[in-house]
Amino acid sequence: MFNKNTRARADRITLAADFFQRLYGKFNRDSYVYLWTFPTKKTYSFRADDLATMAEKAICLNDKQQQNVYFGVCSVNKPLPSNKRANKIDFPPNFQPAIWLDIDVAGGNHKGTNLVPDVETALTLLPLQPSIVVNSGGGIHAYYVFDTPLTLADLHSSQLRNKSFLDSIRRSSPYSIDSVDDLSRVLRVPGTYNLKDPANPLLCHVLQSNDSSYS
Repeated sequence: MFNKNTRARADRITLAADFFQRLYGKFNRDSYVYLWTFPTKKTYSFRADDLATMAEKAICLNDKQQQNVYFGVCSVNKPLPSNKRANKIDFPPNFQPAIWLDIDVAGGNHKGTNLVPDVETALTLLPLQPSIVVNSGGGIHAYYVFDTPLTLADLHSSQLRNKSFLDSIRRSSPYSIDSVDDLSRVLRVPGTYNLKDPANPLLCHVLQSNDSSYS
């Protein structure tokens, strides 16, 4: 199924584990993080100190079940049912590790108009220096990791903070950028393949990573 550029499975697990560690390394062990798959739409929960298992499961779901694999950026305070994702009512997010951007690049399965033409151009739209930049196989995800995970006691105020940050970038951009500020957002796992086009799987991988963090 995969093309000649397929990476070794062990390398991909390490890629995912290192990414999760960068985001969740300071989380309390009693918080839970999760994977979500498409098209099966199933959720898999993990304790925040069991990131190696989470990484291995992500690659397994991608390879053996040919699922697109995503992760919930914000944690929750208990394991989620297999048919649920985080939401404001039943399973509210409790900690936020970073603030994020998702910039789609024209082509592939993206049908929108006025999209960023390529990854290089997308990188020029980023404010400050992201802690992590991921090539998702269809664009980029940028993460600004917080020096301390933010407690989401007031979901409304936290949502407004995310929206304000993203809207400021969208207003200044000559290209269309989707609004992805919701605290229940799931994003693609680095180390997995983007399988939207099964005939042309594209590796989601980290482009840049550094030790910068933000208050």
